[in-house]
Amino acid sequence: MKSAPEVIGIGAAICDVVVFVPKLPSPEEKIKALRSFPPAAAGVALDAITQTSRLGLKSGFIGKIADDYKGKLFLNQLERDNIDISRTIIVKGARNAVCWVIVDQEGRRFHIMHPMGEMGYITPEEITESADYIRNARFCHTEILQMPLAPMIKAAEIAKESGCLVSFDLDINPSYIYNWNYGTEKDLIRMIELTDVLKPCKDAVAGLSNEDDMRKAAEAILEYGPKTVAITLGKQGCAVAHRVESKIRSFIAPGIISERTVDTTGAGDSFSGGLMYGILKGWDIRKTATFANACASAKTTRIGARNMPGMDEVKSLIKDPRFFEARSGV
Repeated sequence: MKSAPEVIGIGAAICDVVVFVPKLPSPEEKIKALRSFPPAAAGVALDAITQTSRLGLKSGFIGKIADDYKGKLFLNQLERDNIDISRTIIVKGARNAVCWVIVDQEGRRFHIMHPMGEMGYITPEEITESADYIRNARFCHTEILQMPLAPMIKAAEIAKESGCLVSFDLDINPSYIYNWNYGTEKDLIRMIELTDVLKPCKDAVAGLSNEDDMRKAAEAILEYGPKTVAITLGKQGCAVAHRVESKIRSFIAPGIISERTVDTTGAGDSFSGGLMYGILKGWDIRKTATFANACASAKTTRIGARNMPGMDEVKSLIKDPRFFEARSGV
């Protein structure tokens, strides 16, 4: 019998089609792609737990997948990556959602997302059916990009029953959540209250804080309830605010620049995976943030959202030989 996953990801199941272009076209302009890649399994939460899996943590996925050829490809790829799919829901007669990822020659990416459509969203009732699966995990990673808040709130509530930590990737500005009927402001606040580790993208910060300084913004967002807030800043690294009892510690963890950036798709998700890994290892928050930055940087040297780096690649970017001492658990 398989042991329970240490980390569970809950979120959208999307097939990414990555296309490289010399530049973004202007209206009515036609350009020729430099190269393209076949559909590959992806999703904000799934990408992150692929990173935890590559780092050696047992990881599982809760989401909905169609039974078309893309869905079957999806499942095959997850099994190949040692991700537990025992609680992944298969929707018969549906077509899997697709995201077209356009990458320019500077490694910047642009997403065109197809709605979840026929597969439908995972429901709070379906989350409840996997309650024991969640309770037995050490980290439950949730996201909001193409998924309503209600099932994420239910998962977070279940996780809290057993002391399972909750990570939440707020990957869009809150205004989109309300405009797309993914949830209300009250729902979002409830989700953040239940969250231990909140990773808002820079665009999401504007909907939670009036601060322009990202370190101060991270501190301000702590007031909503999380223990840790980490704002990804691309090459600049990340802004982190962390609460220990009544004290708040905040800092900017500088980015770790790789020599060859080819695709930034999934770098933020790789960061999330590195963050969870460090926390589960019991590392100091600054060390954890540095490690997460290295994961994200190593990811940019690989094409595709889930083409995550392994530990050796991450270690090669961290120059301090004392970082991975034996007592660190790595």
